[in-house]
Amino acid sequence: MSHHERLQRGLCGALATAPLLFLLATLGAHLQRPDLVPWQAPMSAYLTGPGGAALRAAYCVMAFCIPLAGLLGLGDPRRRRHCALPVMLFGTAGLALLPVTFTALAVGDTAPGADLTRLIHGLAAQTTFLCLVAGIGVQTTLWGMERDRTHRPDIGIALAGLALATYVVMQLGAGLPRGLVQKTLVLAILLWLQWAAWQWRHRLEPLRSTAAETN
Repeated sequence: MSHHERLQRGLCGALATAPLLFLLATLGAHLQRPDLVPWQAPMSAYLTGPGGAALRAAYCVMAFCIPLAGLLGLGDPRRRRHCALPVMLFGTAGLALLPVTFTALAVGDTAPGADLTRLIHGLAAQTTFLCLVAGIGVQTTLWGMERDRTHRPDIGIALAGLALATYVVMQLGAGLPRGLVQKTLVLAILLWLQWAAWQWRHRLEPLRSTAAETN
């Protein structure tokens, strides 16, 4: 196995592991915050208080791993033409997630400048969700357009559709439980990232098999 193949395999493993760590940190934060109503409280409410530090760490891990969803596509051996749009979208989402993480500490603050912090937090959160949903849609569409149907993206299409529908509901459904809708969107994104990591890992198999036969 070459250095490039080991690197790609490691990146796939990181992309598959990060959503699991994020999910565990989220569950831990929810269990430690019985004062919050899960289907009403947004994710940012759990970034402070008991369990908040672990969840902030998980946010940082996701911020560094989300761009891998775009970068791994550049090394896809099955794709003759590569598109830079998923790289830009996932990269922007990862960058925007960092200010979401740390501005949450001051969202409830009343000190001077707190209004600006809340504005930055809201804009960064919206940017993260928008770029993630768009990146998922573009990447899944690119896979769906390929002639090779060995690994059809049926599951990815379903998860991308769920993410898009939930995002639209989150923007337009004013009367719905905010926390429930947001967490449904987060879950759809995490599941898609898991599926994408599996997809890329299997797409690298022909490359490794060819290299083994050559050696």
